[in-house]
Parts: sequence; C-alpha cells; structure tokens
Amino acid sequence: MKQILPIIFLLILIVGLCAGCANPNAQNTKGDQHFDSFVIKAASTPVGRLYYIHGYYNTIDSFRQMQYPAQLEAQFHAKGWEIVYIDWPALNPAIGASTFSSDQGKAYVDSFKSFMTKLDASLAPVPKTVIGGFSFGGIHSVWAAEAIHADAVFAMQPVVIVSALTEFKGLDTTYADMASHVIPQNFWMAYGTLDDRVDGPMDATIPALQPYLHAYVTDHTANYNTGGAENADMEAWLNQTLIGGF
Repeated sequence: MKQILPIIFLLILIVGLCAGCANPNAQNTKGDQHFDSFVIKAASTPVGRLYYIHGYYNTIDSFRQMQYPAQLEAQFHAKGWEIVYIDWPALNPAIGASTFSSDQGKAYVDSFKSFMTKLDASLAPVPKTVIGGFSFGGIHSVWAAEAIHADAVFAMQPVVIVSALTEFKGLDTTYADMASHVIPQNFWMAYGTLDDRVDGPMDATIPALQPYLHAYVTDHTANYNTGGAENADMEAWLNQTLIGGF
C-alpha cells in the first residue's frame, strides 16, 4: 500500500497539470459562494477587457458553446481583448423566490456588485473595459456598471423587469429591475419579446430605456443562437463609442 500511494499522488498531480494545459490562456478564478469567473487571456498585452455575463439556466461552458456568444468571444479575442466570463454557479437555477422574496432582490444585487468590485480590483488595469450580458446577464451588466468603471455596456435582449421571468412571477423585484438603476452613459441594448420562460411585462416601451434601444428583435430564442446581425450592430456601435475603436 505504501508503494501505491506515491504513484496515486503522482497521477493526480499530472492530471491537475494537464487540465491547465488544454488552454494556456484560460484561467478559472474562484469567487464567493454565489459568483465565479473564468478568464480567457489575450495572446499578448490586452487592448481591453470584456466582462461577459450569461443568461438564466446557463453555465459558462454551455453559454460558450452557443453560436451567438462563441462568435462574439472569437471576435473580441482576435482583436486582442481579454474576456472574463461571469457565473453564478451556486444560485443557477435556484435563484428565484428564496433569494428575492424578502428584499426585492437587494441582497443578491448588492452581493453581485461587491463581487464585481473585488474581481475588477484583482485584475491588471487595461486601457478599455466593456461589460456585456445576454438575457438575465443583460440586467447583470447594468448592475455591474454601477460597481466598476466601464467605457461601454451592452445588453443583448436583456431581462428588464425581473418578475417577468417565470421563476420570479408574483414577486416584488423592484430593487433589481433595470428602471431602479443608473443606465450607463454608453449603453447599447437590443430587445427581444419572445421567451418561453417569460410570463410577464417584457415591455420595450419603458421610457427610460428608449434612448438606448438600438435594435428590436422579436424572437429571443432564435437570436440567442444566430444573432450575428446583433453582434455586428453592437460592434459597429463600439467602434463609434470607444476611443480608438473596438
């Protein structure tokens, strides 16, 4: 048995090292009990950093495998950007009533903003920072922009009123809703109205959001996988918004 133990330890060590060899530019950074991050490093000194936040019922892995987000990741990476994916593994999909029922979502939102502040402070400074999210990640991008500096923020078909989601139906989510937060100065938003998990007011006519509504899409699910046109529109906006372009 004493002879076998060193061999087992060596095998565990080799497996651990090889796991990191699969993608030398990828780095998992452990978060708190609610949130986590996964960094795709730039090949050289990054020209900027994209914080990218997935939607409900996704993990980082499942999100990256979809055509729409994968395309965006590839385009940012090709231009020399570092991509930092944000995850909430402990709360997804059990985020609903137990988290939001007593305080309109305040504890969750404030915890997320605290995580983003600490994460951003732990990473090296970069010339440009963009925050973006899809669906439920879209509203997270607005919360994140209250916590850290961002040169531009985008929300792809975002959840605007949290209680519109089936999991939050009947709850008072006022604190978490987009209208309760400061809309970033440089903000791009595309809107979707069809989502089989939405049973509530997904209303693109909210007055405070009208100036930022750059595109209107009607099929949330289809555009989740084939949103090349949205990617192109958003990237064109980034080229106009960011100093020196995207």
